[in-house]
Amino acid sequence: MKNKAKYLVILLTFLFIDNVMSGQLLNPIMVQKELKLSPALKKQLDSDRAILAKRNVKFVIGVTAVSQEKNVQSYTGAIRVANNVVYSSNLNKVYLKNRMATPATKVYSMRSKKLVTPIRNQGRCGSCWDFALLACAETNYLFKNPSVDPNTLNFSEQQIICQANAGSCYGGTSSAAAKWMFDKKVSLLPEDNMPYTSSLPEAGNEKENCPSLLTSVFGAKFKVVDYGVLPNESGKDHASVLDIKNAILQHGAVTAAFWADSLVFAQIFSRVGGGVYEEQEPLYTPENYTPKPRGHEVAIVGWDDNDQCWIIKNSWGTGWGDSGFGKMKYGANNIGSDATWVEVEKINTRPVPTNNQPVTEPIKPVKPITRKQL
Repeated sequence: MKNKAKYLVILLTFLFIDNVMSGQLLNPIMVQKELKLSPALKKQLDSDRAILAKRNVKFVIGVTAVSQEKNVQSYTGAIRVANNVVYSSNLNKVYLKNRMATPATKVYSMRSKKLVTPIRNQGRCGSCWDFALLACAETNYLFKNPSVDPNTLNFSEQQIICQANAGSCYGGTSSAAAKWMFDKKVSLLPEDNMPYTSSLPEAGNEKENCPSLLTSVFGAKFKVVDYGVLPNESGKDHASVLDIKNAILQHGAVTAAFWADSLVFAQIFSRVGGGVYEEQEPLYTPENYTPKPRGHEVAIVGWDDNDQCWIIKNSWGTGWGDSGFGKMKYGANNIGSDATWVEVEKINTRPVPTNNQPVTEPIKPVKPITRKQL
C-alpha cells in the first residue's frame, strides 16, 4: 500500500511538472482525472498541448465533461444558417436598456451581476441551439427583474425540441426556434412541467421522449414577446462586435454559433476563469475524420475588451471551462453567427384544474353574468 501511494505521489509530481513545462497549470483534481485516461487519449492530449505551447496560447486544456466523447455531433448541434437568413419580429420596439454601461465599457458581465441562471447540461444531444436560446431568454427576464432569484427560473428545453420544429438532437438554429416562439405566441413551460429527457447516447431519438399530450398550459408563466437576429458584418460570417454589444446592453444576452468541430474547444479547462479561447482548429486530423458544416452554439453574457473576448455561457455542465462559463476571442471560429436575442415577459396564470387532466389549449375567460342578462 505504501509503495502504491509513493508511486502515485511520484506520478502526480511528474504530471504537474509536465503541465508546468507545457504552460498547462492544472489543479490536483484535473491531474487525477488524467490518470484515468486511456493511453490513446492521454497521448492525444499531450500532443495538443505541445502544439498549443508552440503557438503560445493562453487557454488551458484538460479532461472535461465532454472531452472523451468520440462523436462531436452528440454534444454540439449548431447548423449553419443558409444565405445569411435574418429573421425579425419587425416590431421595432425599444426595451429596457442598461444605462450603466456602453459599448465602450471595458468589461461588462451579466454573470458577475448574478443575472444568469445556473449552468445546464445538454448531454449527448446536439441541442446547444435550444439551450443557448433559453439561456438568453432566462437572462433577459432577470435583466429586467433583477430581484428574481436566478435559481428559481428554468425554462423547458424539452418543450422546444418536441414542439418547435426548429431542430433536434441532430442540430438546429436558435433563430428558427425564436421565430416559432414569437409567431405561435408560445407559453414557455417550466422545467418541472416538461423535464429534459433527450440526454441520450444516440442523437435523433429525442422525439421518443415527447409527451403524447401537451403538458398542461397552467404551469406556463412566460412567453416571448419579441425577438431579432443580428445581420452578419459585411464580408464576414458573424455579427459585428458593436452590434452584439448593443444587443447585450438592451436584451441581456445573445446566442452565438461558431463554426468549429470543437475537438479542442471541448477540452478547455480554466483554473479560475483565466484563459481565452482563440481560433486553434484544426490542431490535428483524426483518422477517418470528415469536417462538417456545423458547430456549437452558446449564450454571450458579456465581454472583456482587455482580453478582446466574449464571456460565454456553455451548456456542457460545470465540468467544462470556468464552472461552465468561458472566454472566447472576438470573431474566433466566426463566433456570432445566428446571433439571436429574445424579449420575455410574464403572463397571467390560472390555478391548476382539480381534475388533473392535461389541457392542450388555454381556457378562455368567462364573462360574469350581469343582473340585466338575467
